[in-house]
This record gives sequence, C-alpha cells and structure tokens, in this order.
Amino acid sequence: MDAAAGNAASSSVDLAAAAPQVLVVRGRKHKERGNSLVEVIISMGLLFTILTGFSAAYFKSNDVMKVSVNETVADQAAAAYIEKARAAQWSTVGTDTENTAQLPDPTLVVKGGSLPALSTVTIRGLTITLKTSIGWTKAPIKGATYGSKTLYIDASWQERAGVPGSIRTVRQETTLTPGVDQAVPSGIRGGS
Repeated sequence: MDAAAGNAASSSVDLAAAAPQVLVVRGRKHKERGNSLVEVIISMGLLFTILTGFSAAYFKSNDVMKVSVNETVADQAAAAYIEKARAAQWSTVGTDTENTAQLPDPTLVVKGGSLPALSTVTIRGLTITLKTSIGWTKAPIKGATYGSKTLYIDASWQERAGVPGSIRTVRQETTLTPGVDQAVPSGIRGGS
C-alpha cells in the first residue's frame, strides 16, 4: 500500500507543480498578444514593400515582352513582303511609285514596278506599315554579268495608340537577282 500511496502522492505533487506553470504561460500569452499585433503590422508592411517591387518588375517585363512580340510580328510581315518580291517576275520588281527616302546615297532607284511603295498589313491585331524602296546595286554579285536589285523594307508600328513617341521601326533588306528561268531586261547590265 505504501507504494500505491507513494505513487498517488507523487502524481498529486506533479499536478500541483504543473498548475502554476500553466497559469504563468497563460499570463505570458495574454501579454504577448499586443506584441504579435505589432509584429503582424510590421510583417504586412514588409510584405507590401516586397510585393510592390515584384509587381513593378512584372509590369516592366510584360511591356518588354509585348515590344519583343510586336517586333517579331513586324519582322515576319517584312519577310513575307520579301518573299512576295522574290516570287514576282524579276523584270517587274520595283515599286509602283518612286520612293528614294530609304535608299543609300549612290543607289539608283528602280522606276516602275509591281510592288507598292507603301502598304499596311494587320497581323494578330497589330497594324504594320511597310515602306518599300528598290534600288539598283552598282556591281554585279559574285561575277554575274547582270545587275541586281536591293530591296529595303521599313516595317513600322505603334506600341500605344495615340502616343506619337511609341512608333517603332525595324528594317530588312535583301538583294534580288534574276532567277535561272528569268531573262534580264535589255539595257540592264549585261541584258540583251
């Protein structure tokens, strides 16, 4: 019996010793509630500052991505125009109106032709203006006895509607020579 009484006595002592600690813990929790409110406010401020920085970076990268996509679309429009010029009969490759603004200085303009000097296309909702100039290349290319034509295309678009400073332009140029099955016009560098 003494062993059972000793166990009962030790367990009642343990409970009595634990009870004041619980009260102290409860009192400490009650006092820390004010501190945790301040900590929450400070952490919310830090979180707001960090999120503001991330959102600014997100919107900037979104603008850069939009410009990059639009530039790619404009490049594709210019490349499609170049393919149209390559598919045309070489002797008719020229612009419908004389456009010398884009030609380098010693280049002579090709007068008359089947390609428009100014056109617009809309791709994926982006309106692109294509300004085209075609000039004679002075020297034959790679030992050929005929001349060649150089095609200059400026593809322009507006990033933000109504904002004049948001107009961007990409330029492509290529050299066109007569195909194997195409005759060189008479009087044109080696043509008969």
